[in-house]
Amino acid sequence: MQPINLFLCFLFCFILASCKHIPGSGPQGTLFEKEADIYLLALEEEFSFVLVDMDADAAQKLKNKPPKALPKSLTSYKPRADLRVKKGDVLGISVFESHRGGAFIHEDAMLPHGNFVEIPSQQIGVDGTIKIPYVGRVKAHNKYVFDIAEDIEKQLQTKALEPQVVISIKDRPSDKITVTGQVQVAGRFDIPANGLRILEAIALAEGADAPAYHVKLTLQRGKSTQSIYMSQAIKDPKDNIYLKPGDIISVETQKRRFSVLGATTVQARYEFESEKTSLQDGLAQAHGIFDTTGDPKSVVLYRVEDRAMLEEIGVQFKDPKFKRQKIPTVYRFNLQDPKGFFLAGEVPLENGDLIFIANALLNDLKKLNFHIRDPFYSQAAASDAIFYTVRARNAVARLPGYE
Repeated sequence: MQPINLFLCFLFCFILASCKHIPGSGPQGTLFEKEADIYLLALEEEFSFVLVDMDADAAQKLKNKPPKALPKSLTSYKPRADLRVKKGDVLGISVFESHRGGAFIHEDAMLPHGNFVEIPSQQIGVDGTIKIPYVGRVKAHNKYVFDIAEDIEKQLQTKALEPQVVISIKDRPSDKITVTGQVQVAGRFDIPANGLRILEAIALAEGADAPAYHVKLTLQRGKSTQSIYMSQAIKDPKDNIYLKPGDIISVETQKRRFSVLGATTVQARYEFESEKTSLQDGLAQAHGIFDTTGDPKSVVLYRVEDRAMLEEIGVQFKDPKFKRQKIPTVYRFNLQDPKGFFLAGEVPLENGDLIFIANALLNDLKKLNFHIRDPFYSQAAASDAIFYTVRARNAVARLPGYE
């Protein structure tokens, strides 16, 4: 072999061996297959992540992936009309008499609204009773209002003229829910007899101060706490659940974000600009792939994916001992293929996703070229600087009057 060919061969091997030592903004596209322990249909018990090459079938299934739903214990609840009153409820009581001269309406009474009087509102006490004039204490707790009215009428038969009693519920502290957080008017609100849904409760609080896809609703019911984005409750009626007395709804603006790193013009975190933001939209927000460094064949989406979703795509978990439900996943897109952009437009981003654009191999070779040339250029530049500095000093020394 001629010396020049031997030298070129040695230089080429040196370049390949040095590529891994060249600084970059992330892994090369070829490293994904090398480092992944599961590659679509392969299986290992211990692994770092799953690598899935995006195709039309996988993109369609990700597009139709159902959002995180509220548990059935919440969505199955239906309110039942129950007019029985409880301790703490406030009752309005009106007593009618057939004509004047009875216990409540005297002969000379001037009542423009008719032959009845309104008793001051009565709150059911801790003993479960209310107090009625000419009657005394009347049991009310856990009774229907018409049963309470009938009890009062019976005890007024000998004191009033053909008494008729009408009872209404003015306030039910036991049947209230609380809306707090980033709403226009936070407070406690009554649940009507036909029930109150979570979006109706937000409306009573005069709405949130951000787009629905950035508004997170957290429901506290007893010891349980569940969260959902308001856009999901709007889109799916079953997630617009009925509220129970005592529920607390916290409204928080929690903007959904994704990150774009690697060989792109602007590496940053970005906010969702609409309810559905695709990977294609995310690349557009980051001003696309950087032409001189990016590898369009290796645009990847990092996500911790649900096991059920991966199984639907085609990843097979055959080992019965493997029970993991949340699995680190890399979806790889080939945007050098014209179909790749259509696939990128189908796959929606999720909150916390990371888009990474891998470096092209030629970019690393270019960096190596700079590293090889830089020492020589730096030495030449230093020599020139010394030469011109000495030359300038000698010229100044020759000026008249310079000592």
